Amino acid sequence: MSNFFSKPYLAHIQLQSLYNHSKALLDGLEGDNTNPSNLELIHSTYAEFIYERYLTGNESFDLSNEQLVKDFYTVLLREFSQSQNSDNIDAEHLNLFSQLLAEGNQLLDKVAAVGASRPQQDALPVLASIKRIVMDEIPQIVNQFALGVISSEATLIAFNDTLYQNHILVGEDVNSFGNRSISITSPADSINEMTQDGLDFLVELSQPAPNQGLTILYSLSGTATLGEDYEIDGNTLREIYIAPGSTEGIINISMVSEKRLRKGNC
Repeated sequence: MSNFFSKPYLAHIQLQSLYNHSKALLDGLEGDNTNPSNLELIHSTYAEFIYERYLTGNESFDLSNEQLVKDFYTVLLREFSQSQNSDNIDAEHLNLFSQLLAEGNQLLDKVAAVGASRPQQDALPVLASIKRIVMDEIPQIVNQFALGVISSEATLIAFNDTLYQNHILVGEDVNSFGNRSISITSPADSINEMTQDGLDFLVELSQPAPNQGLTILYSLSGTATLGEDYEIDGNTLREIYIAPGSTEGIINISMVSEKRLRKGNC
């Protein structure tokens, strides 16, 4: 199992995501002022929240659980409102903030479940991609909403575009995103290693890729052995980029034929 997908490391990413989301939220509510005291407030509120859960027999805080995230934000925003002498945020906005953080962490959980059995060099690029989204890009959306620059509807659209439509992991049950679905087909069920040099797999989307393009993360598995039966650039956990407006891409796998093996041994 890759150390990068260990529970402590995953928990670290999700906790940092909580801090980044929360600071983006509080700074936005203050008019995008970078207020160092907001980070101190988040830290003290988190410590108090965890301690209260411990006293009631709850020793863990699942950051992928939307209700638990909402409970934390309820406490945080109450403390923030008291320090600002302002009204608390309404329930609709509270639900939205909680949803954005929890769904991002849920995607991290899914990536970890697929990548845990992969070699570190294969798994790390996938994790890094999703990590950047949940720790950096989504907090920016939260900040824009808190500032009042975008509406709640626009926030959800931007969130879905960022989290689901720009990156997708093909594996387990994660095979659809937004209103798009993926199909992968091969021109043949089998090939002749003596006469064919490779095989092209056609990746098709049910709808065109978005304006920023689409990166599909996929893994290779089966009875064939990499390096002995086939070759492909990169590792077994890879990605294919589909250009904006396009609906298809090609995954090319080069075959290592018996004829090529004999030539290589001469």
